[in-house]
Amino acid sequence: MALPALRLYKSLNPDKKIYLAVRKNLVSLFYNIKEIDKVIGIDDSFFKLFKAKEFINKDRIEEVILFTNSFKSALFFYFAGIRNISGYNKDSRKILLKNFIDVEQNNKKFFYYYIDLIKKLHPNKDYNFNPDFSLSILKKEEQSLSDKLKEIVKGDKFISVAPMAAYGPAKAWLPDNYAKLINLFCEERERDDIKIILLGSLAERDKIDYIAKQTLPNRVYNIAGLFSLRESIITIKKSLAFIGNDSGLMHCAYALNTPLISIFGPTDPAKTFPEGRNSILFYKRKNCSPCSYRICPKKEHYCMISIEPKDVLQSLYSLI
Repeated sequence: MALPALRLYKSLNPDKKIYLAVRKNLVSLFYNIKEIDKVIGIDDSFFKLFKAKEFINKDRIEEVILFTNSFKSALFFYFAGIRNISGYNKDSRKILLKNFIDVEQNNKKFFYYYIDLIKKLHPNKDYNFNPDFSLSILKKEEQSLSDKLKEIVKGDKFISVAPMAAYGPAKAWLPDNYAKLINLFCEERERDDIKIILLGSLAERDKIDYIAKQTLPNRVYNIAGLFSLRESIITIKKSLAFIGNDSGLMHCAYALNTPLISIFGPTDPAKTFPEGRNSILFYKRKNCSPCSYRICPKKEHYCMISIEPKDVLQSLYSLI
């Protein structure tokens, strides 16, 4: 969600080089984006703070803008020897920031949180800006991925499903519901020979396998942990549609212009759902939502159990 803000910064500072520092496991997400001159993979864990210069100083970075809110992220760059640090005045880190911006409460989409930061750091600039979320995939990457997929998936028409959420199970639609949805689709569209690809990390593979084992093996493929993040992103780009929770892969689907269905539970779609003509939202607001629990404290996961597979299926048909 920070890409539009990064692109805004580049448009206001065309002569400056942009080095994007992200966690090592996210580096491939930002390959081939023209506004980014270099992506730096960092380990910002507490025990690595004293080695921050090893990650950063060799690139002679003079200015840092923090899209993150944590004290630790500011401390990391401070330990790297950088004193020109800008960001929101959050998490008691004001002492580390040269330019701090106080947070204003509003009902805007969350990506404006980053855009507003850039605007407030450039108060005398003119803005003629349309948010651009797009990721960049090269043709040769698509071809390489197609060759790998052919070794696993029989057919070139498929829907990607990402049934997990890294934040925690509270954000995930019930596994049994994903299985019901997939089985309904396979039964009703038997002649189409459209496959279902289940995406996720290696840590999520066993949970996703629970879903796969309830479905047809010749139509459903669990590739969780078998593909890198970059390969998963390219898979989404090649998909007829994407179905998932409020997750990073859902936002990737939007950035790739892949038709998507997103199933929201505890989080607020007014803040994070990427609205568009190819985006369909399922959300049943309850008295206890929105919330920030990683694991639902209720006996029943009310916000998720009220979303029916048959309803999601009908919306899927409108996309494909």
